[in-house]
Amino acid sequence: MQYPGDLDLQSLAELNNIEVAEGEVPPLSGRALDSDGDGRPDLYLVDLDLDGEAEAVVKALDTDGDGSNDTFIQYKEDGSIQSIGRVDQATGELQVVYEEPSVFEEILDSLGLIDLPSPEEALFGSFENPYVLETYGSYGEEVPDFFSMEPESVEDFSLTEVSLDQAEAMGAAELDLEQPAAAETEAESSTTEPVTAEPTAAEPGTETAETAEAPTEVIPKITEIEDRSGGAGSSLWAKVDADADGIADYDSRIEKTSTGTYYGDINKDGYSENVATDLDMDGRIDTVDTTGQGSSADVVDASQVVEPGSSYLADQPGESDAGVSADAGDIADAGSDTGADEGIGTGSDYDAGSYDSGADGIASGSDYDAGSYDSGSSDSGGYDSGSSGGSSGDAET
Repeated sequence: MQYPGDLDLQSLAELNNIEVAEGEVPPLSGRALDSDGDGRPDLYLVDLDLDGEAEAVVKALDTDGDGSNDTFIQYKEDGSIQSIGRVDQATGELQVVYEEPSVFEEILDSLGLIDLPSPEEALFGSFENPYVLETYGSYGEEVPDFFSMEPESVEDFSLTEVSLDQAEAMGAAELDLEQPAAAETEAESSTTEPVTAEPTAAEPGTETAETAEAPTEVIPKITEIEDRSGGAGSSLWAKVDADADGIADYDSRIEKTSTGTYYGDINKDGYSENVATDLDMDGRIDTVDTTGQGSSADVVDASQVVEPGSSYLADQPGESDAGVSADAGDIADAGSDTGADEGIGTGSDYDAGSYDSGADGIASGSDYDAGSYDSGSSDSGGYDSGSSGGSSGDAET
């Protein structure tokens, strides 16, 4: 089931870890309140034992700004959190975490809600508490048993023939079938000679209606992916340019699945698109489909889109899986420095492809600094790999 942003009794049962057989009405009740006057419920009073009093209160939040509530936090009377439910953007299903405080803290921190206040204590009690009416203007609406996502069927209809008199009595006007013929005869009699319209030459720089091109549809495009979790990579957002002016117009949250695919509703059509992929399942993005349309022309390397300073989110071009921080091309350039009589000289046949991360010379993971290499010195101490074989010796040219 895909949740429309509002809760029914079935979803309230899920938040309370109550299993209900398919088709049965959950054994609880609830009232929905609009606390901010935007026309949609965002506060639910939950009666778990059907005694007319609220034992739990649920706050509903729109965390991605798409106009539909996607996060539901249920509180106990003491102000502690009992469960958190979030709508999975990829599947539309409600995912619930129940009685796990450490996980609650991670979720709230990733959403920037760590300081979210708990509901007022006065909400826990009778559904008819005057405080509710005075504060929110009503006692709330009854939460429905189920939200039906099936389209309503149109009732059967039939045609009934009526007489002309009956039709006129119901207000129908009589159609004069001879009127078009009379108008056509009048038009023919008023025309003496056919008139041929000469084509008008179009002015330079203008287009005729036939040649004018229809406006091109603009497809929203990702301009940048950023991490708002402070480096944990748990809160990814895409900046989206909706009008092709090169400037981001809004942000859209991105969710990762266990298959290495990232989804996000970047065109705000209510459905999530495949926008990025972790091909080698190393926890970092490899490619980004900037439009989510599946066209290879829109797919770019992740390093072109991930925000500066968040390179840990994306595999970098030319980066070795062994963790070598120096680019092979940089090492080759350092080795070809002219004027070097010893060390790695201009005549050395250095092959970047033959680089062995297991050798004692240049060790895997060493921080090689091309700037510290002194071409005029016979001492290789400036070329320090940090391994047990720190001195590379003299290479024959």
